[in-house]
Order: sequence, then structure tokens, then C-alpha cells
Amino acid sequence: MEMRLWAAGELLKRYMVTGDHISTELTVEALAVIISNRTSALQKKAARMLLVFKFGRTETNKLIENNAVVKSRRDPLVQRWRRNVIERDKVCQECGYEENLQVHHISHWVNDPVNRVNLGNGITLCASCHALKHPELKTLIMSRGGWR
Repeated sequence: MEMRLWAAGELLKRYMVTGDHISTELTVEALAVIISNRTSALQKKAARMLLVFKFGRTETNKLIENNAVVKSRRDPLVQRWRRNVIERDKVCQECGYEENLQVHHISHWVNDPVNRVNLGNGITLCASCHALKHPELKTLIMSRGGWR
């Protein structure tokens, strides 16, 4: 898979000297691929590569972070979302604790795929307060942060 992505990147470099050669229609299609929940991880990576080539990494992230439909909690957009929510909140929004911070989806992951990486759908909680939000997952949550 990575070899195919490398090859796609080399083709972009060879045939498109600048991102200006990427049409608006192709940009919209690439964004649609990223936002769709019916495309594969490889398709999403290739579309993202095209957008990064045209707009740069920071602008691409801004463009897609509130709209992308991610399937895996290991997706780089989810990791970025976590960092941004914790950076924004700094402490547990329930009790003010500053350690063992985790991010909670206000509208749950399984119920709202469109807002999985929307900053407005995240809140920073300590492990204890997070476990209270998910009694059925208390053991898993606490194993990541410990009880205080």
C-alpha cells in the first residue's frame, strides 16, 4: 500500500510542477473522497496527498478536520483532534484536574460519524470523570489513566 502512495506522490511531482495545476473540480472530488464514509483508507490517503500538494499540510487539515468521516480511532485526524481539544481545554472540564487527561466525544463516536473529529464535539476530562460518562467502559478507561 505505501509503495502505491509513494508512486502517486512521484507522479504528482513529475506531472504537476505546482499545485496550481490541480483543478477546482479535482480538489472538490478529493475532498468528497475524504469526507465520504464509503471510500477506502488508500483512497482517502491519495486524496489527502493531492490536497496537501495543492494547499500544504496545515491548510489541508483546516479544510477537512471538521468534515471528514473517519473510521478508525487511530486515524491521524483523530490524534490531531485529541491534541487540539486538550490544548484548548488544558484541564478536566468537570473537576479541573490536570493529570490523566482524556478526550470525550460529546456526541458519541458510534452515533455521530460526521462529528468524530469536529472540535466542538470534544471535551477534555480526567480518567475519573471520563469513566463516570461511560460506566460500561469504566475498567478500560481507568486502565489508561488510573483512578485518583
